[in-house]
Amino acid sequence: MRIAFLVSYVGTGFSGSQQQPCVRTVEGEIIRSCLSLGLFFDWRDAGFQFSGRTDSGVHARSQICTFDTDCPERAVSYINRKLPGDIWCRGWAEVPAGYNPRYEVSSRTYRYFFPDTALDTGKMTVAAEYLPGRHNFSRFARIYGGKDPERDISSVEITHGKDGVVLEICGRSFLWHMVRCISYALWQVGEGSAPPEMIQEALSNPGGPRFPVAPAGGLILWDIETETDFSIMDDLEKSNNYLKDFRGRHLQLKKASDLLEE
Repeated sequence: MRIAFLVSYVGTGFSGSQQQPCVRTVEGEIIRSCLSLGLFFDWRDAGFQFSGRTDSGVHARSQICTFDTDCPERAVSYINRKLPGDIWCRGWAEVPAGYNPRYEVSSRTYRYFFPDTALDTGKMTVAAEYLPGRHNFSRFARIYGGKDPERDISSVEITHGKDGVVLEICGRSFLWHMVRCISYALWQVGEGSAPPEMIQEALSNPGGPRFPVAPAGGLILWDIETETDFSIMDDLEKSNNYLKDFRGRHLQLKKASDLLEE
């Protein structure tokens, strides 16, 4: 049976989501937990897949992990007990054979939480209005391997509420570091060191220098759009205890840990 889980994680303790040798990753920890439970014996044979990647230190509220197993009941009943506290499964679903979560997600929503609460959100909103639509984002991303630098952005919103200044950006797919580079550029506009029109100029002239990346800790892969219907999971005591301790040790990231619980 092929099974899918809706996964959340606090990215602070990981060298990204993608499995890599000799470093701690989200995929690596999930695979280790599955092996320990006997859900499969080789992650390749099980068709283990993730719906996308996040950089080192980036958090996720909604990712999809899928694999084949002969023990689906054991997976649903025990995976949250076996996973470390900074990863937890919020939902599960039985999915068709050959299900690839990367292609089952039709859009992705990211939120970036700025640590500077004194930003000019009016100017940031003006700047953000240049982003929706199809553009060449070469100056807002790391482009490699001949990858197409054009992407479609469906919506961008700047809000200033109880959680501070937040960027929410939605699109079908994003380039490496794209959201963090956009966040850095909007941060410059908000603090007054660049005009809103800088965004328009960078999109119109993609051959210029690339923007730096904003710190990873403020970014959450917030939501995904998928037709997969997930059943709610519980047994989150370990992760709830982790988040409680996390807030005490990382007060500046309290907002992120609060929101990951929702």
